[in-house]
Amino acid sequence: MLISHLTRMLVVTVFLFAFGTTQASSHQEWLIFPQIDLIYRNDAVHPTSPKKREAAASVDFFYSSDHNEIKWLAELFASENETGFERLMIGWSPRDNTTIWLGRFHNPLGFWNSLSHHGDYMQTAISRPHIIEYEHDGGSLPNHLSGVQAQITHSTDNGFWSYDIALGYGPELNTQLKALDLLSPGSTENDLGATFRISYKQGAYASNKIGLFASKQTTPIRNSIYQEVDQSILGITSIWSWQTTEMIGAIYYFDNQLTGANNNPQNSFTSAYIQFDHTWRPAWAVYLRQESGTLKSEDPYSQWFPDILRNRTAIGLRHELTIHQALKFEVRTNAHYDDNFAQRNDDFTEFQFQWSAFFP
Repeated sequence: MLISHLTRMLVVTVFLFAFGTTQASSHQEWLIFPQIDLIYRNDAVHPTSPKKREAAASVDFFYSSDHNEIKWLAELFASENETGFERLMIGWSPRDNTTIWLGRFHNPLGFWNSLSHHGDYMQTAISRPHIIEYEHDGGSLPNHLSGVQAQITHSTDNGFWSYDIALGYGPELNTQLKALDLLSPGSTENDLGATFRISYKQGAYASNKIGLFASKQTTPIRNSIYQEVDQSILGITSIWSWQTTEMIGAIYYFDNQLTGANNNPQNSFTSAYIQFDHTWRPAWAVYLRQESGTLKSEDPYSQWFPDILRNRTAIGLRHELTIHQALKFEVRTNAHYDDNFAQRNDDFTEFQFQWSAFFP
């Protein structure tokens, strides 16, 4: 396993070096996002609970450039368990208000994916909401697509409209979701999915905005009595600011049709989160997030994603140690919101400490 990851790291490093040095760019940027996480879980004694203690280190390499109408973006994430491109895109901007991307990109399901990436320094909190966790972290959404994405903006007298249209290959479901691996494209079975997001804000540089999104995805399933899940997603998302306080939230509606077995069940559920960030000094911020939903344990889709059966509250503190480094501390309560879990023997509290940074 270690040799495999080292080999992939060597291949990726050589590629990124060649990728960066061959671009005659008018603008070029390299950023490195290292982080170290320490996690302790209180009362995590049930067999289905995660480990009581964990320590992890990872690094995210981000590269972007543009030259006239051509743009490049690459994001490589490396940890003890995996190494690979999370995003690798080439873009063409025929006009100032239009960019067409080709490659692997973040699925525009809400605003969180657009604001943050795999370097946790970019977000106020340590954790992401359960419902939008990345695939390799046990997420239940197709958060990465490999294909074509069009980003179009349109200004009017009353506001500023943005349109995101994405068409690409989504993940495979085998124990957990696995997005198409650009370093090993034949290792998974993938099918096409499409997402559309429309958002509005009062000005090009305004922070307050609201968006609607819809997605359709067929996901092949391995090692199961089911062959695939046909998933439809609808949602609303928003970001709103009041002086030193900012709110980000989203509501998701899912409709899942599992096929390949005699019963072919169809179930729907909703999931939502809302987070408030408050900065009271330039170097200090606190945040509070609430997550909840309506999924029940009898829904067969939940067998792959037990975390989305949880009602989670997260509260945390962030301190900018230097201009490029942050220390964060977060406490999360995890409890099943399914009424069938009356004994709640799989509930626990998580305490997490994180150092994150970016260079140069």
